[in-house]
Amino acid sequence: MRILILLFCVFTIGVQQLAAQSMDRAKTLYKEREYQAAAEEIKKFLATNLETDALLLAGDIYLEMEYPDSALQYFTKAEKKDGDKPEILRRIGKSYSMLGQHQTAITYTLKAVKKKDKDALNQLAYGQALIAADSLDKAELVITNAKELDNSLAEAYLALGNLYFAQNIWELARINYNEAITKNEGYSEARMNLAISYYKLANAEPVGSELADEYFNRSLREWNTLSKLDSNNARAFFEQGKIFYFAKQYANAAKSLLRFIKLRPNAPNTSLGRWWLAQSYMAGKLYPEAIAELEIVSTSLDSVKVKSTIMLAQAGMFSKNYEVSVNAYRSLSSDASYDFTAKDWEFYGISAISTKDTLLAITAFKNSLKEDPKNCLLAYRFGTLLRSRGLYADAIETFKSRLDNCNDSLSSQAAMLVGVSFFTLADSKEKANLIDSAIAYYQKSITLDKNNAFSYNQMGNAYKELNQLPKAKEMYKLAIANEIDSKKTQSIQGYLNICNICLSEKSYKDLTLEAKNLLAIAPENEFAHLYLALSYHGANDKDNACKAYKEVLKRNPKNATASQNLKSLGC
Repeated sequence: MRILILLFCVFTIGVQQLAAQSMDRAKTLYKEREYQAAAEEIKKFLATNLETDALLLAGDIYLEMEYPDSALQYFTKAEKKDGDKPEILRRIGKSYSMLGQHQTAITYTLKAVKKKDKDALNQLAYGQALIAADSLDKAELVITNAKELDNSLAEAYLALGNLYFAQNIWELARINYNEAITKNEGYSEARMNLAISYYKLANAEPVGSELADEYFNRSLREWNTLSKLDSNNARAFFEQGKIFYFAKQYANAAKSLLRFIKLRPNAPNTSLGRWWLAQSYMAGKLYPEAIAELEIVSTSLDSVKVKSTIMLAQAGMFSKNYEVSVNAYRSLSSDASYDFTAKDWEFYGISAISTKDTLLAITAFKNSLKEDPKNCLLAYRFGTLLRSRGLYADAIETFKSRLDNCNDSLSSQAAMLVGVSFFTLADSKEKANLIDSAIAYYQKSITLDKNNAFSYNQMGNAYKELNQLPKAKEMYKLAIANEIDSKKTQSIQGYLNICNICLSEKSYKDLTLEAKNLLAIAPENEFAHLYLALSYHGANDKDNACKAYKEVLKRNPKNATASQNLKSLGC
């Protein structure tokens, strides 16, 4: 039994020693402003010891981390355990102020004053509660009385600064914050408020004025000093980031806000910080970084849910993360409170087509052009998309609408594509009418751009289909005459088309001439040599035919026509 008792005592002493070590570490970490680590240590101590000092330290830690509700739980336990001491009441009042329960905060801090009315700290806590409650006249009287009780307290000048700040008297606020820092150089809250006051003074001056620039630079200097004095001051980084954000200094804003979020990943105002950070990233075109923040903000901050989702959709598209974009737009489309703009529909369509959802893309592009029919580039691309999917009737309507609303360098091409679409749709029943429509749009294309050689060739094909061969050859020749492309692609095609007609008409003399014309611009063209060979063959010029067929085979040994005709001629 004695051994068991001894073991129990040793175990108890060991637990107490471990707890004491946790308390010591929590105090050290709190002084070093490592609040998250301090919170973990103080929890270990409080698991076995509910000492008042430990409860107050725990509450102070959570106040610094801006969790006033958690802090209040510890302060309330301290009050129940150790009575209504002023230092406990002041803390409870501050917690209620931070929670926005101002009347309760006033009640507790006034209770502290009544406990010890000659204690300046009690008066100042009461005054700060009154400022938070917007009872500024009463706050001024209380804070002035507190300062008279002890004018050496940095807290008195902080309170006066806060009073003037609440009254928008930035210069007097600045003076008192400066005085607070003079009395306590490491007073982070006073320095932070001083930096904000300088920023307010800068905004009160004309934009770009020398004084405005000076105030803004002073604000920056204070933030720089503060970050060196206290690199873990989350609120300071939040406020600094906010100032940079509204000053449109987005790179600096992002740096400060990112630090804030790392320090306070789950604080009540973290979602707002993420929102500013996301917008800063967007302004800097850092779209992947913006996506990471916006995906959180769009589900955690209801007040900007729609705006953040729009931004998420755009960031996804701009970064080519099209799945993110499509999902965001899909979410917006189910929100009855949001009306898509033409640009929304366009981006939705671009993202959808990039994820191979063609049907969704077509719907989105239609809606975009319905909202903005003068989006000329989209109309052209959409018409081309419809053609590529075999939706020729829809393509015709899209291009025709574009021609009604746009007049630019692509208009000739748009008219030509209407013609091609009509020609593609032509069948035996309405063939003539559809081809006539095609010819009309080919002509419109040429009217818009006389050098559109492709349209001349296409018009030639249409006339050929109608068996108007002289008219077809005329169009092919116009294609050759009007081409300005150095590659002569359409001229080559035009000559090939003419050669084909000459061959069908057995006009071998003309075929020889046109084949030679073609060879003059495309000496390595396999079919130019073949048409030349066929012209000689048809004119019974065996020697030249054999030579020409052999030239064909030099360029393509697998050309069946040349091989067979060489054998038939006995070359």
